Amino acid sequence: MLADHIGVPQLRDLASRSEQIVDIVDIRDMSRVGDLLHSAKGSSLDNPAGKLNVEVGFHGGMQGSPEISLKVSGMLAISCQRCLGLLERPVDLDFHLVVVESDSDLDNIAEPYDAVVAGEHGVQLVKVIEDELLASLPLAPVHEDTDDCIADKNLLNKEQDEDQAEEVNRPFSELASLMGESPKSDPKDKTN
Repeated sequence: MLADHIGVPQLRDLASRSEQIVDIVDIRDMSRVGDLLHSAKGSSLDNPAGKLNVEVGFHGGMQGSPEISLKVSGMLAISCQRCLGLLERPVDLDFHLVVVESDSDLDNIAEPYDAVVAGEHGVQLVKVIEDELLASLPLAPVHEDTDDCIADKNLLNKEQDEDQAEEVNRPFSELASLMGESPKSDPKDKTN
């Protein structure tokens, strides 16, 4: 039901009965969030980091429009933007939305409420959850503790490798002595 479009008449019906839906949503069904997922080798479809627990409540609104309350919890396995390694980010969202039929109805909604426009086809709850999930993420998610971030470890290893390379890798440093030539002298020292 979460993936289906729900029209305003159905939302009003669900709200009049104060319906509740508890479901599990696969993050891979959310194309925009799915693009952020870490593609670690060996990750399976049964990975709990690929599922979100969702609780949806439908309520009759005081403003004449149906309201939806959503609680979303779980774990996101995304890529750290510093080290590109696995970053497990907990998800714990709790939000409340008023559903309106058109953009012109947004003006009638009181200030503290967030609203979603159902439009001609209704509301698709998975898309609403995806929007809220994306809004909750930082622009560049990184490990909070730099010890967890493998970028620093990779950088340290790279610097150590460069130091060793400077000491060892000088292939032409003694070419002149191998060819039996003396080092170049200053052209000013030559007499004709």
